[in-house]
Amino acid sequence: MTNKLRHRVAFSTLSFIASTSQHLAHEEGAPFSGAIIDPPILHHAHIENEQRLNFFALRGVAIGNGAKRSGYAAELELAYGSKNFKYGFEVFLPVSNMPLPDGPGRAAGLGDIEVRPLKYALVMKPDFVLSTASAFGLPTGSKQDGLGSGNTSLMQLLFLDKALGNWAGGVNLGLGTNLGGERESEFEYGVGLAYSFIRGTKFGQAVPARPNQKWVLSPSIELVGRRILQGDTAGTDSVSLIPGLTFWHVPSGWQFRFGVQIPTTREREADTALIFQVGNHLNWGRLLGRKKDAPH
Repeated sequence: MTNKLRHRVAFSTLSFIASTSQHLAHEEGAPFSGAIIDPPILHHAHIENEQRLNFFALRGVAIGNGAKRSGYAAELELAYGSKNFKYGFEVFLPVSNMPLPDGPGRAAGLGDIEVRPLKYALVMKPDFVLSTASAFGLPTGSKQDGLGSGNTSLMQLLFLDKALGNWAGGVNLGLGTNLGGERESEFEYGVGLAYSFIRGTKFGQAVPARPNQKWVLSPSIELVGRRILQGDTAGTDSVSLIPGLTFWHVPSGWQFRFGVQIPTTREREADTALIFQVGNHLNWGRLLGRKKDAPH
């Protein structure tokens, strides 16, 4: 896929979603607290329809001989949630433009696709959600060009969201192993905290899913890590901090997120990563013309 074609696909997808987003609110019909946000890296526990584009600019990607260059990646994230928000599925489609691991050139193309065929809510309350999902990583990216791992992987995930007034915390845990390719198993973890500037909320009070204001601003901080449990690099740790900022346009449901991923360990993909995301929680039935607008 050429750069021009990838840009056309991304632009067409975003234009299609935007053209059908009139009168739709964030988390339409969902019972979850409006203080529970989607931070730049951690994945939310609540289950909904979702469409999101994630962009990453990586600075300081090592290419051998001590040299470093920049890399770029984009990811289309799509999710479906059942009408009762109890179960759903998700898919992540990445494309990258990265420096070659052992040469002066660059490679561009599809990365490793991840599919989560079932995400299920174990506990579902407005201020507390606990869910689990099985994630399959597919070796669709070129390992030789540095666009993929060459492995088929399985990871069992656990997600937690907890809101307390305008405060919200999140936890992600994952235990995974390779089903094909290199022999390796790993443990992933992440914790995050965010504060949403929603007017009229007292500490401990429930926040409505759709606050009565035009914009909601939510600063956040995340810590994410990965430890290799088995394989050639067993015992290796990688940890990063991610300060972030989310802008939520309540009338339309669109969310814009900015973040910076800062590694704190020697093991890292890049020295820093700048993150920009845009997304919504539009109902797929309405997007595909199968559901009429609800009365207002």
